[in-house]
Amino acid sequence: SPADVGTAHTEAPVDREVLARLRGLQGEDEPDIVAELAGMFLQDARSRLEAVEEALQRGDAPAVKRVAHTLKGGCGSMGAKRMFGLCAQLEEAGASGELSQGSELLGRIREELERVARALEAEVSGYTGN
Repeated sequence: SPADVGTAHTEAPVDREVLARLRGLQGEDEPDIVAELAGMFLQDARSRLEAVEEALQRGDAPAVKRVAHTLKGGCGSMGAKRMFGLCAQLEEAGASGELSQGSELLGRIREELERVARALEAEVSGYTGN
């Protein structure tokens, strides 16, 4: 909608400059590196969110911190900025042992992951090579 034109740039689930840098690493006629990395990232992220959920159920704060930290790294390498920020909050919750917000944060991360997945799919399907 026209109302969110102004925020569109900052609100993008994935920073396209990061993806462009990743693409700069691939050679001529090679398969789309972003498609490959995106597939691995999404699969990895979904399994890690399962691990977070289990850790929250156990009240295992160190595990929440550890998994959130790893997930945050993956978000950073894919340019998923908002998800990165949410994972950082979850990591802090795990570090402080204050897990009361954990499941709410997990829900927000899952929603953001789906936005990231759609953005990556659009990026990959729109890519035509050099």
